[in-house]
Amino acid sequence: MAKKRIYKGQVLPTGVTKKERNGTVYFYAALGGKNPQICGKGDQGLQDALEAREKYSYQKRQAKREGIGLETRTTHFKSFLDMMNWFMDLAAKQKKASTYKRYLNSAGHLAKHFGSYPVSGIEAVDLEQYRAQRNAEGATDSSVDMDLRLVYCCQVFSAVMVNVT
Repeated sequence: MAKKRIYKGQVLPTGVTKKERNGTVYFYAALGGKNPQICGKGDQGLQDALEAREKYSYQKRQAKREGIGLETRTTHFKSFLDMMNWFMDLAAKQKKASTYKRYLNSAGHLAKHFGSYPVSGIEAVDLEQYRAQRNAEGATDSSVDMDLRLVYCCQVFSAVMVNVT
């Protein structure tokens, strides 16, 4: 049977732990990462850990309702356009509006050039041709770099072939 975690007669909930060092009690909250987050010491640390854990649990429930990042399933993308559509749906849920708007702009240019390409079939030569074409259209290097970062993201996601929902 698991050992109960108790502090001043109160049973600590799942995800909140305590450690005692040199006579001082420190509290930690598990917030989904590898290492628990330190929240403080004493009664205030306990209160902060409970609040942090509750906020994390709320965000996790909210993400589940919205369908973000909780399950994985294998997905096969036939073309770059399929992958870009999936990526943009994910970005719409996870990114700020200004970032998403910038991604949409880049996605439009990329879709015109790479739309029917298989995602794994895009080579360095294709990327250089794209860069030359966009520079000829008057695009700045930073805009083209942003576009190419999206291509890289799509290639990485398609290599893993995981759809996060």
